[in-house]
Amino acid sequence: MPQYLSQHRAQADNSTFAIPPVIGSTHPNAGFFTTLSVSQLRVGIKKVTTDYTVTNQDFVILCDASDAPLEITLPNPGDSNGRTLNVKKIDSSTNLVTVMVQSATIDGSNSYDIKYAMSAINVVSDGDNYFVI
Repeated sequence: MPQYLSQHRAQADNSTFAIPPVIGSTHPNAGFFTTLSVSQLRVGIKKVTTDYTVTNQDFVILCDASDAPLEITLPNPGDSNGRTLNVKKIDSSTNLVTVMVQSATIDGSNSYDIKYAMSAINVVSDGDNYFVI
């Protein structure tokens, strides 16, 4: 077994893991392993009750549409190549949460409706459009 795999496994047992170097990176630590503990990992979570445009800090958008339907606008996919986003409807109303993107598509459509309580959409950008994963 390659040494880095055994290091990953040993570090994962201790709730830490190594992030391997990124070839071609301009980051000052490129070429060095970085070890993070699980407690250091955080994602941007935003809870919304009105229409919302996703920001660079967001990863999960929790949508409460109990008062009215909501529209969630994704960022330009060209600025989000490789980025994943998660949008979840957290109320039990019949109001829709509509996920949309300007000048691009989500699985070939202009928008994607989340209709049911506790349903979610997970998307990834390929730099041109978004795709449900």
